[in-house]
Amino acid sequence: MAQKSYTDRSNARRAAKKALTKLGCFDPDQTDYKIIEQADGTFVFELSAAWTASVDMEQNPATKAQAKAQEADAAAIPDVDVQAVAEAAGTLATDAPAAAPQGKRAEAQAKAVAAAEAGEIPKMPACAPSAQPANVKRAQAIHDAAQAGDRAAVEAIEITGKAHSADRVRRYRDLVLVALKAKEGA
Repeated sequence: MAQKSYTDRSNARRAAKKALTKLGCFDPDQTDYKIIEQADGTFVFELSAAWTASVDMEQNPATKAQAKAQEADAAAIPDVDVQAVAEAAGTLATDAPAAAPQGKRAEAQAKAVAAAEAGEIPKMPACAPSAQPANVKRAQAIHDAAQAGDRAAVEAIEITGKAHSADRVRRYRDLVLVALKAKEGA
């Protein structure tokens, strides 16, 4: 089962606490989970092995027997140098193709990057009426410079701030730069 990913570290933290509370083993004085940032910028949580193992064994007596059998099997298997075996076989884990993006947002972002790498100028992001006016002006300036093919002008536009509209304009500028570089290289 794929684990759900969260766009914010605090959302992943809340979900971990909720999962531990649901299992009846949350202790606010201890950290029984890890928050892991993935390559795509999303976050997942991982419960400590002690909690997940103890909960599995309490819920399913057969799991206890399986855990003992796995421990016995692991003790019987000699240590193997995985790197040496991979080099001898001529394949490394890094030789595997990259995983396809998961989720609608990741797929849309991957399509936008692919289009920009092909030299296609992305359309200007829709700005909500509540967007900061300075960011709307920056997005329009980036759009105008992109239509003119002026990469230096696009690079000169500085986007500061942490508002949602600033993030959107920053992503738009980055895609425009990729598209203009691809056009120049073609």
